[in-house]
Amino acid sequence: MSKTMQLTKQAVVYIKPTMPFSFEGTFFKPSHFPSKLVLYDNGRVFHAIEVDGIIFGVELFSSGTKDKKIGVAIYAQKAISDDLKKTIKSEVITRYNLNGDVRDFIDEYKNDILLADSIKRWSGMRPSVAYSLYGFLMVATVLQNATVKRTVQMMDVLLGKFGKKLFYAGKEIYAVWSPEDMEKITEAELRDLRIGYRAKNIKRISESFATKKVSEEQLRSIKDKQDVKKSLLEIYGVGPQSVSYLLFEAFHFYDALDHLSPWEGKIVSMLLYGNKTTDSKRMLEDVEKRWGKWKMLAVHYMFEDLFWRRKREKIPWLEEEIRM
Repeated sequence: MSKTMQLTKQAVVYIKPTMPFSFEGTFFKPSHFPSKLVLYDNGRVFHAIEVDGIIFGVELFSSGTKDKKIGVAIYAQKAISDDLKKTIKSEVITRYNLNGDVRDFIDEYKNDILLADSIKRWSGMRPSVAYSLYGFLMVATVLQNATVKRTVQMMDVLLGKFGKKLFYAGKEIYAVWSPEDMEKITEAELRDLRIGYRAKNIKRISESFATKKVSEEQLRSIKDKQDVKKSLLEIYGVGPQSVSYLLFEAFHFYDALDHLSPWEGKIVSMLLYGNKTTDSKRMLEDVEKRWGKWKMLAVHYMFEDLFWRRKREKIPWLEEEIRM
């Protein structure tokens, strides 16, 4: 059973993102599945960040200033040192691609017939992820071959059993378990939670991180996309779909679109051609020709714009694919 950590100590730092910048577009992705790991509430984002084994709660908000500075309120059980403030600030910048440069993309495609509306609405949106690499892989593992509803059920059970519950700023948020803690859990114990083959994946991935075979810091230092991809594919359970998500959202390669899952393929086919049946090979060739080094960012703008629209109105053909 999760133990609640009350985080009462607070510090605030500010980040000036590169321009142009969209706060909502970067910090909230409506296409992502809902979980207790991240809360987006009234324009503020809440989630955990772990540094050197210490768990902090963060609250991200727009300062409302002309330069669009981002406020990062940090919550902890003990006083927060200046070094920790710098580390957490740097981590937020990295995860949310706040130093990214998308000016050329916007300038080049702001009049593109397929992108003009989404760029107008979300100019400056970045690929981003709230999780650490390990946390991302845990989420990706429960997402495999499951509906959104089933994925949420499995993650809730895992967090309730092994996660760390945080209470700060009047919010309740979970932090994912550590790979070292998961090392102490048997595969049989995980299977008893009715997560099937994912138990083996969770154990193998956790072992890779606990033994330092996989290092997020080391992977971040690699600048070549193919080298990062090769290293990620060596992690147990990471396949073509997971690696595409990782390369774009966690490592911010704007051209990381080499694979489309069947359900995403149908959505992208509707966005590009107005039907669900276009062959994925043709789609990948077309986005390469049309947007080149920006191809994944371009599809991301259309994809997230569609899911923001879904928050305002029902889109029957989309509901068929989401399978809540």
